[in-house]
Amino acid sequence: MLRPNPIIRLVADAPFDAADVIANGQAHLSAEQHRRLQRQRNRRLGLWVGALLGWLLLTEALWVHPGLAAAGAAIMMAALVLNGLQCHDDLSMAVMMVQGAAQTDSRGLLPSRLRVGDQSFALPRRWQRLLTAGATYRVYYTAGSHTLLSAEYASLLHAPSPTRHMTGRLR
Repeated sequence: MLRPNPIIRLVADAPFDAADVIANGQAHLSAEQHRRLQRQRNRRLGLWVGALLGWLLLTEALWVHPGLAAAGAAIMMAALVLNGLQCHDDLSMAVMMVQGAAQTDSRGLLPSRLRVGDQSFALPRRWQRLLTAGATYRVYYTAGSHTLLSAEYASLLHAPSPTRHMTGRLR
């Protein structure tokens, strides 16, 4: 039975390009990744602010005990601050890298996970068909939220170069 070529799968379906991989290999974000993470941060912050305002309106309309309303608002504010700090780390800290065999874990209704080396990541839907289980990859991710940025097939990166035998033949 033919197995899919992990290099072709990675290049053909990747949600990133060569510029992203090169920038990540130098431990920083590409311009497109920076813009994408900023949009993602703004979307998350908007959702949290909307949820907080919705909570405040709901507690006022339902005449919820003020202590419960304040506790819920405090929890949402803490989540908002933590999310902001995590997004700041993603945009300002160096890109992280891990290399190892890719292991995927599908848990039914729960989000799929990717394990590479000693790191575990949430596996976005776009990445699920991308990586071949058991193949060795170099995976780049953000420091704050462990968001997957790019990957490259690592088995070819360290392939031994052909050496010449005394007879002049490649071995």
